[in-house]
Amino acid sequence: MHVPALNQILERFAPEDVLERVGWLLSEPWPSLPYGEPENYEAHQAAITLAREGAAREVLDKVPIQKILDYAESMQYAGVLGHALGKAVWDEKEEAAVLDAMLGRSSNNSGLITSYARGRIESTHPGWVIGQIERMKANGSCLPEACALLYLGLPEGAETSPVKVLRH
Repeated sequence: MHVPALNQILERFAPEDVLERVGWLLSEPWPSLPYGEPENYEAHQAAITLAREGAAREVLDKVPIQKILDYAESMQYAGVLGHALGKAVWDEKEEAAVLDAMLGRSSNNSGLITSYARGRIESTHPGWVIGQIERMKANGSCLPEACALLYLGLPEGAETSPVKVLRH
């Protein structure tokens, strides 16, 4: 079991750089939580999700988006980061800024974009994709590749069949 005094000492030695400190949680699909893990699978997943969303929120608050994208390009599982960022975004302005920055470097971050879309869809609704495509059309920045990456974030099923997607 963890000794609270020891945990306080360890926190003093934690890296100041946010990505160094929380990057392990945002880059590893199956992280082990340092403060212990619940035995129940659902509780374990809930603890990881909560920790990831908190880490992603801290990254969005403290790290410039270009540095986040550089970091994503160097990781094996950028989708973990993308999904967490998608779940942690607070408002439409931030959502658009993050997505536009990602799309500006889409050739290097396709998995990041698709996972970001998946996180936003889970946090909002499947219509989020259409809304983003309409926003990009209005800005004159709607590329077919970008649309495809956003559509890939939709959950599989009858509602996202090619026939229904083409109607939009």
